[in-house]
Amino acid sequence: PPMVNIKTYYSDCKFDGNFKSENKHFKRYTYSNKGLIVDGISGGAIFSLVGGLNNSEIILDGIIVRAGNGFIYAIDADFIFHMASKN
Repeated sequence: PPMVNIKTYYSDCKFDGNFKSENKHFKRYTYSNKGLIVDGISGGAIFSLVGGLNNSEIILDGIIVRAGNGFIYAIDADFIFHMASKN
C-alpha cells in the first residue's frame, strides 16, 4: 500500500487588514520568512486566537489556498461553512 506522511506545522502569522480583494471571502496573513517552509501547506487550516484576556478562544479562521514570499492567502472559514450548508 502507498505510504502517507502527515506532518503538523505551526507558525505565528498576522491577519493583514490592509489587504484588498474583490472577493470578500479571501483573506491574507503575513509571516516572517525565517524558517517557514510553505511548500505543501495549501489546504491546511489557519486557527486564530480571538477575544480578550479573560475570554479568549481559538477558532478556525480559514483554509490556506496559497503561501509564499511572506504571505499566506486563505478562504474565510465562515464562507466555507455557509457554502457547505446551502441546499
